[in-house]
Amino acid sequence: MIPRILAFHGTGNLGDLMQTVALSRLIGRARAVFRDQPGMDPERKGTLVASGFLLAPLREPPDDIVLCGIRYPCWHPPYRSWIASARKTIGARDPDMRQDLLTLGVPAVLTGCATLTLPRYHGPRRGVLHVDDPHPGLTHKIPHTLSFREEWNLCLERLDLYRRAAVIHTTRLHVALPSIAMGTPVVYKGPMNARTSILKYLGIRPGRPSLPDAALVSSLALTFVNFLSERGIRIVDDGDFVMPEAGIP
Repeated sequence: MIPRILAFHGTGNLGDLMQTVALSRLIGRARAVFRDQPGMDPERKGTLVASGFLLAPLREPPDDIVLCGIRYPCWHPPYRSWIASARKTIGARDPDMRQDLLTLGVPAVLTGCATLTLPRYHGPRRGVLHVDDPHPGLTHKIPHTLSFREEWNLCLERLDLYRRAAVIHTTRLHVALPSIAMGTPVVYKGPMNARTSILKYLGIRPGRPSLPDAALVSSLALTFVNFLSERGIRIVDDGDFVMPEAGIP
């Protein structure tokens, strides 16, 4: 039975789906369970792998889900009881999330984000990109009306641009993380707070060209992959991006 993966669609932010795209490279064929359309998965067949920002409790107990590279609003009382019921280890996206989980008595490890598992690029680079930066350029703001496939293809196009760039200026976390993984220096101009604490962990210095040590990024990526594997998720070897099967166009 193929696994299920938490997917994003219609959020208006290309960076949300970029996490699912990165996860697909590790898992291969899977079925999509949409975070913002939970009713699309009535059967609940196959292990669910959830990565990214969870906005609310999912319909299944946390111990039935492989929670890897997540961020979750466990400081909100309505959601706290769901995540606090977890007895199995959760993979936190950032150090702040890990500490929040430990404070609740939930076992947690730092796995980083799925986008940090993207392979490093060693080919030629050229050009300076600006993504949601005051300088005119690209944006991760996308129409809510795009189809799932249109969003998916746009993610692939952007990742190809990011990996070949000489440097990227951005205020977006999910421009910075995949670019870092692929070896592209980043000038990060966004907030440095609890939500982005993974950047501080990686040694990113806001406003300056930054590229963390490759060994540190690789170590975190390996932790992410091993976390999945140790929980029975088969990791594929071909490295292809496989759009999960979806019940929507």
